[in-house]
Amino acid sequence: MMKRKISMAGTIAGLTVLAILAGGQALAAPQDKNSDAAVKDRVESKFKEQGLLLGNDIQVTVENKTITLSGTARTLFQKEDAGRAAHSAAKGYKVVNNIALAAVDVTPQQIAEGVSAAIDRSSSYYIFDYVGVAVTAGGVVTLKGWSSYPWSATEFVKLAQSQPGVQKVVNEVQRVVITDSDRTLRLQVATLLYTRPSGAGFTRQNGHVHILVNNGVVTLGGFVDKEADIQGFERLVRFNTGALNVVNGLQLRQK
Repeated sequence: MMKRKISMAGTIAGLTVLAILAGGQALAAPQDKNSDAAVKDRVESKFKEQGLLLGNDIQVTVENKTITLSGTARTLFQKEDAGRAAHSAAKGYKVVNNIALAAVDVTPQQIAEGVSAAIDRSSSYYIFDYVGVAVTAGGVVTLKGWSSYPWSATEFVKLAQSQPGVQKVVNEVQRVVITDSDRTLRLQVATLLYTRPSGAGFTRQNGHVHILVNNGVVTLGGFVDKEADIQGFERLVRFNTGALNVVNGLQLRQK
């Protein structure tokens, strides 16, 4: 009888210990996934996943279903990307993007050269596209020109936003609409420039000469390695094709 009482007492004691442990586990349970702290963790994890915290100083605060981003980022694209990442990590939350751009010592000319070079290297920039770049003293970049595909302009904007010193990008790139006669002329120009021995250097590695044809007017853009080629290619097109006029936007590649 005594053994049975001891056994029952041990069982009760064991259940009491289990209850205490269970209570401890309940206290240590994960935080509510919709709490401000949990949402902040998700946003910061998203930033780490996308490499947005490397070289940037971005802070996240969450309150009343609003995510506020502050601090600094190196480029406009990283600032905008942080906003997109926050939206993705916390759907249904308002995102206030107060991230400032880190100060850089660059001139409008340097910004224009950087944006132009980045677009010229892009695999989305085809020889029948043409994009010009204008930059104001306030770091506002305007992209003007034509692209063969609708998604190309989106890529050009991203490349411009990724350049240091760019504060805003205005996209005025239009879709190419070409007539049959213009299509014939641009093929004639491309054949002339790209099949000549001296034109063999136009490759994906060192850029292209870009050809835009609009109502019989040929515009040449892009970069060349020799200053003599700027006028040389214009003369080739002017005197060896049926172009009504040639607009020369070729630039010398910076070494």
